[in-house]
Amino acid sequence: MTAINELLELTRRVQALAESGDWAGAAELERERRPLVERFLAERPQADALREAAPIIRQVVEMDRALVARVTEQRRAILGEASTDMTAARVARAYALAP
Repeated sequence: MTAINELLELTRRVQALAESGDWAGAAELERERRPLVERFLAERPQADALREAAPIIRQVVEMDRALVARVTEQRRAILGEASTDMTAARVARAYALAP
């Protein structure tokens, strides 16, 4: 399997893990994925190889965009929950200290 095909497969697996909520697993695979990108670029592919790889690269970029959007959405949700929790804790503390 070529580096670009391995990259596509790992990207699919990262996306699947993220969609299932396994952020730790997705992060672990992302650490494996990054060297594949670097290896592909370090090989300095010729024009023919780049033409062949272009559709796969487009797929990977689109999956990455979707993943970034999902991470951003998840981050907002977590921050919202944390804010609600902190507000509830402040209210409970104020209530407990009230005369």
